[in-house]
Amino acid sequence: MAIRTGIEYPEDAETRGKIRAWKKVLAKRYVDFESGYQRLSRGSLKDYPVDFYRRGSKLGRRRAFEGIAHAIGAGATLSEVDFSKRASYAIFSILKPRDRVLLEGRESWQQDCVTVNYFAAGYIGEYVGVAEGLWTFEIPDHALGRAVWRSGYLHPEKIIMEAHANLLKLPDALVNSETFRDLDGRGILIKAGKGAFVAHLHIGPDVSDDLRMMAHVRAPTWLDEDMLGEEQIPLFEPGSPGRQLGDNIFLPRPYRRVEPSSDGLVVSVAATLLRRRKERRESESERERGPGAGSPPLDSTLGI
Repeated sequence: MAIRTGIEYPEDAETRGKIRAWKKVLAKRYVDFESGYQRLSRGSLKDYPVDFYRRGSKLGRRRAFEGIAHAIGAGATLSEVDFSKRASYAIFSILKPRDRVLLEGRESWQQDCVTVNYFAAGYIGEYVGVAEGLWTFEIPDHALGRAVWRSGYLHPEKIIMEAHANLLKLPDALVNSETFRDLDGRGILIKAGKGAFVAHLHIGPDVSDDLRMMAHVRAPTWLDEDMLGEEQIPLFEPGSPGRQLGDNIFLPRPYRRVEPSSDGLVVSVAATLLRRRKERRESESERERGPGAGSPPLDSTLGI
């Protein structure tokens, strides 16, 4: 995998060097991940995702999950897991260094970038198996360089993953914001490190996936908090549980479908995942209130 950096700070060799070295590490991690993904998808480990979903015992499902996690390597970070019988699923995030994202009708910047991708295993919407793809952010080298340089050399992975976590928790009503969806406008600000990424929501057909509708966020630059005006407020306050961006349009693609309609967009979400998330929230609330009758515990057995 070729690694190039197009950072526009030629006087700051330290920034360029840090990001170049970091992206080489990312590339090695992603090569290891891709090798594991291929074995889980159609190779020697293809039974693991099925066993994770179908095994009758919780111990069997956990062992299959451990095999999956080991196969994809240390570069993938677990975001969510559920061990329910015939509803088991796991979602990981992984950073991918790549060239620009191509979308029908509008090219991205002529820059290499890092994207936040998902990896899902077990129950993934319409079938059982594994899947991976672009999840939330596309961050070009310019924005990365600016974030690292202006933040006093914070680690780029920390900055990106903070932005990813904040985006998923934002209120889902934000998807209707014209400021967010105007690719030529000022965008919104999503808190990341000691500043914020400028963020534009792009929804459109994906040329790499039979023109299915996809959604992701482009971050053309990063602004230090000292540069922000009074009206420029970085967003990070979460929406209500079940009404966050990560509950619908920014679920990994296998768990949701985005379709245009006369009223705008319709987002359909996998019912099993919604139900399990709701039950886990209720279970957590019960545990916080203390013992008593209520929702089933995290690992209770459920059908689809």
